[in-house]
Amino acid sequence: MNQWTLQPELVIPPIKEAKCVSEEREDDGNFQVTRVLIPKRKLKDAELTEVVEFVETDNEAFASFTPRVQSDKGLPFYYPKVEAFRYRFINGHVPEIRFEIRELPGGSVFDEKMKYAVSQLMKKLFKWGISTALGYQKRVHHDIIVPKDMYLSTYERLKMKYAKRWVDSWPEKTDPRKFVYEDIAIATWLVCVWELEREATSRTKYQTFVDIGCGNGLLVHLLNEEGYSGYGIDQSSRKVWSLFGENTKLVSETLLPNEFKVQSEWIIGNHADELVPWIPIIAARSSYDTKFVIIPCCLFELSGKKFVKKVENQGRFHCYLEYLKELVDICGYEVEVESLRIPSTKNVAIIGRKRNFALDDELANEKTRERINGLIEASEQFVPRISDREKEVLRRSKLEKRKRVLSPEPVG
Repeated sequence: MNQWTLQPELVIPPIKEAKCVSEEREDDGNFQVTRVLIPKRKLKDAELTEVVEFVETDNEAFASFTPRVQSDKGLPFYYPKVEAFRYRFINGHVPEIRFEIRELPGGSVFDEKMKYAVSQLMKKLFKWGISTALGYQKRVHHDIIVPKDMYLSTYERLKMKYAKRWVDSWPEKTDPRKFVYEDIAIATWLVCVWELEREATSRTKYQTFVDIGCGNGLLVHLLNEEGYSGYGIDQSSRKVWSLFGENTKLVSETLLPNEFKVQSEWIIGNHADELVPWIPIIAARSSYDTKFVIIPCCLFELSGKKFVKKVENQGRFHCYLEYLKELVDICGYEVEVESLRIPSTKNVAIIGRKRNFALDDELANEKTRERINGLIEASEQFVPRISDREKEVLRRSKLEKRKRVLSPEPVG
């Protein structure tokens, strides 16, 4: 119930978060919390103040929830139209949990939608209870670099500003709801990281970036629209590129990573496939101050071949993350890892923004260069993939040859 009190957004999607404004504890261990439910859509729903009371005796315990409103008209649409409700645990011969309602004058309105919400919370209570009993410890930790409140408020702003427009006008065959919302979430995280960086250094100038393997280019466009100067590179152009306008620079080019350097402050590698393991090397060889973030998806080695190494009792993706972190360390960066709040199972970001040696440490600089050169020499010569356009030309060429074989021209 403490989890439910602190994080109602895990059960009720229209709630953005809950803020506890006061807490009163009694000598017998019972206590009362006053919380404010903050809605995601502030234009549709008002904030709701609610009193939550926890009481426990030898044979039972309950948590009661009482909204502070003058009438049911002050309740948000997602909230049960009741004066109060509570979850009650009775420790009898057969333990049970009950959901109890104190009706409003004239009767309550408890429809199918509310019943569904209650059933979902019951499932969550069961899951949380079992997890606690089994000693579950959380393995994924969000909000290490960017505070949750900052991220959520920025995400809501960017979603309202860009989501509908690009979902409605998406010209690609890919699912716009996946790619648009995922790129908005990644852009949100980057905007927050860079804002915090400016605050820490008291700078006003916005950061510059290059997105290597930019794909549909939407992430580049969103960052440009938010005032950040940067461009994207990908092997093949996309239909959607023509919709972004002249302020969004996207380049169709095949990169040879062992020859490539950047002038930008940050390198982004979001699902950049074969180029992902090269990004720490590119950053380190560009300048001492170049930073990067990589969000890996498909697994590739420096040679451009598929990553196949695996350690017993560990998944291949976990092994790949360890491989990438080792590369980041070799390139002279402190390894930072953040699990992003994006709609994707591949949501791990590896960040290199701090060097693990000083700029004037000549010996460390030289050792780092030698280690990077050793990485490049030890790997096989990188061979870039064939572009989609080249694949199509080859496919048509083979098709024409097959037609000529099956239908030879008549002689004479």
